[in-house]
Amino acid sequence: MRKNELIVQQLPLTYQQRPQWDMEYFSTQEGISVEMEENFGDLVWNYEEQLNYGATPMFCIKVVKGDA
Repeated sequence: MRKNELIVQQLPLTYQQRPQWDMEYFSTQEGISVEMEENFGDLVWNYEEQLNYGATPMFCIKVVKGDA
C-alpha cells in the first residue's frame, strides 16, 4: 500500500458521507445555525473543470455561532 493511501485511511472524515455528516454534526451543537448549498459546481466551474471535477460534487456549509 502506498504512503498516501495509508494517510487517507487514518483521516477521520475519510469514511463519512459529506456534506450530510457536517449537517448532522453541526445541527446537534447548541447555539449554532447551519446552512448548506450542494451541487453548485456548474455555477462556478467552466466546461473543462466540470469534466475534471464533476464526479466530486462541490458543497458549501455556513455555520454561525450565536444569534443567527
